[in-house]
Amino acid sequence: MLEHDGSKPPVLGRRGLAPLALSLAGALSRPALAASFPDRPIRLIVPYPPGDGPDLLGRVVGNLLRQRLGQPVVIENQPGAGTTVAALNLRRQPADGYTLMVGGNTTVCVMPALQPELGIDGERDFTLVCRMVDIPFLLVAHPSGPDSTAALLERARRSPGSWTYGSAGIGTPHHLLSSLLAGDAGVQATHVPYRGAGPALTDLLANRIDSLFCSVPPAIGFVRSGALRCLGVTGTARLASLPDAPTMAEQGHVGFEEASWIGLLAPANLDPGIAAILSDATVASLESAEGQQRIAELSFRPAPAPYGALRGYVAAESVRWRAIVRRSGVVPN
Repeated sequence: MLEHDGSKPPVLGRRGLAPLALSLAGALSRPALAASFPDRPIRLIVPYPPGDGPDLLGRVVGNLLRQRLGQPVVIENQPGAGTTVAALNLRRQPADGYTLMVGGNTTVCVMPALQPELGIDGERDFTLVCRMVDIPFLLVAHPSGPDSTAALLERARRSPGSWTYGSAGIGTPHHLLSSLLAGDAGVQATHVPYRGAGPALTDLLANRIDSLFCSVPPAIGFVRSGALRCLGVTGTARLASLPDAPTMAEQGHVGFEEASWIGLLAPANLDPGIAAILSDATVASLESAEGQQRIAELSFRPAPAPYGALRGYVAAESVRWRAIVRRSGVVPN
């Protein structure tokens, strides 16, 4: 409260002094918090089951961050509902840098467009600490089925609705990519959602579904062994790990070049100093010799971008992915 006698400069009374003191203390403590960060273990939420591509990435990044930051990074798998189970949990956490999430376009761009009733806003609810990788996807099928994308689509034309494809949940890249392929080809298909790519792969191996767009790490071993057949690869170029697998673009299917990107998310309003510490450590880890080797082993494409370079990125990506959602014709249950 301000007390003023009309002639002397105003002075702060006791009621006005307390809020000012708290404000000054908060302003002074923020640099101190960043300077001491981190001083305890960091929790890294992964919105997919163990063994899925983002889970493997999270474990690689967690180990690299432990080496650079000197604190354990504890992986916590929270799969379900197209990453929204994990996203809603992250949104409730303190913005102190000690709870992070492996997340990308599905969480901050796709799900807000698909399920607006959840009230998730990628820009408002989260801090994109840094971008880490692009994730190529393989279109895989049982070896007893069609031997090419063209043959798969031709069979779907001859028998409308017979093509069944799996996904890691509604709105995930696995779902959108198959919906795009069916929509562009003008064929009917039946979506079978699972709680992750692992269960979908299990059913594909048992020939219970016809196809699956899957990130490379969980599927590549089955492709190399002959247990699954790779019909196509997303991205602009063939994978060094599967040089004989054609890209979707080579087969005349456009719009599959950028399937998915993954970054490091934090709750909204993370202190910029802490965000910079996490970003710098993550980008440096990914650009290190060890980081490059580990990312190459996962067949991901390194795409590190630091916190300071990502202003407006989520907004622009949201526009792009809303268009993809509309083109796919995906409607949430």
